[in-house]
Amino acid sequence: DVKVLLVIEEHNQHGGIYSALAELLLQSDLKIIIGNISIPDCYLSIVGDQNYLRSKIGLSSEYIVSMAQKLYSKTMS
Repeated sequence: DVKVLLVIEEHNQHGGIYSALAELLLQSDLKIIIGNISIPDCYLSIVGDQNYLRSKIGLSSEYIVSMAQKLYSKTMS
């Protein structure tokens, strides 16, 4: 059985929960597909409220659902 893990964090990918989990899972014998949605590792020159910024960097609910569906579909092939 292949498992799916989607990590969503308001943090840079590097040095966050995703990095720690990926490192741990690489050392295990689990069959797992891991995906990540996080803040890009760059300076953001846009401003706005939290919902606006989330939509601009891919942390919107629509993008999260889309990514989860893509990861899940990989288990079907």
